[in-house]
Amino acid sequence: RYGEVEELLLDAAQICDEPEILEEIQRRRERCTVGEVREEEHGHELSEDELLEIIAGTWVDGQRDEYAACFDFIREALVRAHDGEHEQAAKMLEEVVDANELPVTPRYLHFEIAKELLAAGAFERALERLGAFDRATVELEVNPELRIGASHIRAGCLTALERHEEAKAEYIRATKLVPEEHRVFLALGSYLRLHGEYEPALRALLRAAKLMGQMQPDFTVIRELGMTYLALDRKEEAFSNLSAVIEHQASRGEHDRLDPESALVLAKLHEEKGELDRAADLFRHLATGYDTKNHFLYNFEAARLLKKIGSAAHLVERYAVRAAEVSADEQQREKALALRGAR
Repeated sequence: RYGEVEELLLDAAQICDEPEILEEIQRRRERCTVGEVREEEHGHELSEDELLEIIAGTWVDGQRDEYAACFDFIREALVRAHDGEHEQAAKMLEEVVDANELPVTPRYLHFEIAKELLAAGAFERALERLGAFDRATVELEVNPELRIGASHIRAGCLTALERHEEAKAEYIRATKLVPEEHRVFLALGSYLRLHGEYEPALRALLRAAKLMGQMQPDFTVIRELGMTYLALDRKEEAFSNLSAVIEHQASRGEHDRLDPESALVLAKLHEEKGELDRAADLFRHLATGYDTKNHFLYNFEAARLLKKIGSAAHLVERYAVRAAEVSADEQQREKALALRGAR
């Protein structure tokens, strides 16, 4: 809606030469831009039932049956977890499990508690709860999704506790538990990359790429390969892989959901190549995407690049005003507005 109004205002500006009217058109255009940004920042809020339906859709066999049987007991905790109240969610789940009043023997709920304890920063307790999950499911054929998830939670706890060799060993152990799963090699490769072991990371990620196949590639693997190649200063390979990630998302119409890290790195690589228009396009998509905490950077960079390549003044001004609207302080605001061209 705001975009359509702005187009009409631009058309009006083209056929008007009265300074006072042009000033009023400009003020209304800026209000449109501000309104558009505010609408993007708030978005649509899900109802609690809609939220719980989405959460339930992530449960796998075994876990689904247990959680459904206990749903009335854990409903509020699931909502708290989604809202980021991880410590409270973990406490509520622990009380439910430890009360011994559930209609089924809790097994998978130990996994859920461990996940929330990890998010709450209670790493030792999370490890203890994972031990309970392992013991409760030792004789069950647990879905690989949960085995991988438990391994990642354990490794995350160990990493947070700076027990890095144990964390690395846990990621390696997961590759032996489910060696046919590309995701365990992806997790190992990501961990190694983040800890500076770039060559071993590349080997793990290439293994993940081989296992995932080509019919339905996992673009998270391709993204990680791009980041690892970049860390190894193999920029052309990094560019190729990260371009594939963004092109895949664009082909699915996900222009407002581009992976921020991939798009940001790719924009910088485009700029290094002198492809300023391509870099600007990426920042313009990021500026209306879900990564709202970085919207100032994205709008500012879009305005900077558009100005550098000589785009229309109203387009540069649009992103400069957007950046000013989401600025964190007066210094950022002034920096953004300084990019505006003459009216």
